[in-house]
Amino acid sequence: AAVAVNVKTGGVLAAVNYPTYTYEQYENDYESLVKNTTERPLFDRAFTGTYPPGSTFKPAVACAALQEGVITADETITCVRKYTYFSDYQPNCMHFHGGITLIPALSKSCNYFFFETGRRLGITKMNEYCKKLGLGVKTGVEVSESAGTLAGPESRDEWYEGYTISAAIGQSDNAFTPIQLCSYMCAVVNGGYRYKATLLHSVVDLYNNKVILKNTPTVLNKVDIDPYTVQVLKSAMKSVVVEGTAKNVFDNYKYEVGGKTGTA
Repeated sequence: AAVAVNVKTGGVLAAVNYPTYTYEQYENDYESLVKNTTERPLFDRAFTGTYPPGSTFKPAVACAALQEGVITADETITCVRKYTYFSDYQPNCMHFHGGITLIPALSKSCNYFFFETGRRLGITKMNEYCKKLGLGVKTGVEVSESAGTLAGPESRDEWYEGYTISAAIGQSDNAFTPIQLCSYMCAVVNGGYRYKATLLHSVVDLYNNKVILKNTPTVLNKVDIDPYTVQVLKSAMKSVVVEGTAKNVFDNYKYEVGGKTGTA
């Protein structure tokens, strides 16, 4: 699935699913589409499919950590690959990064940096920000959608501190829809405004082309994000595509973009 949303309005510009079907197939051969349980062409992955976000979750954790003051943008955390704070759970980073600050940690997607950041932040504060940003809650789009799952004490019977560091890198029980990822990222880069996602631009009379209803953007909530935090996160996500984990994909790309990779 692929979804594009206007960051200033919440308006859905595109929502695409694959495997898909043509209008003619839907009209003339609906039964075969229903019976195709392997490719499931009728399943709306963009709005109801929930998937582990992997490291695309990290900007939300970084946002919360910067706002709460548990890290600074210039603080160095030393990645020695294996995170050994807990005796019974010692996960590895994908690489040995050595001393690393926030922007390169997002650019290179250093798990160790976010294990430590997540531990300091704690699951309560982490999820407080994530919900406000739009993760684990519905976007408000006018068709069926899933609320997804935000990993935390509410997602399972018992929650141990070690689970928090797994959640901090987008793993554990985290599972979101593509439109939720759009909604959250819009709120991060537009300064904290979480808009209701909408498919409706306007309603126009078919016969005289008169606009009957003009849809106006709806702010669901405002997240307290300092302009400096927004600047740091946007710089980090630009670094992802210029010199980080998405560099090979965006080499010589003619537009200036930011992004975040996620391996899940």
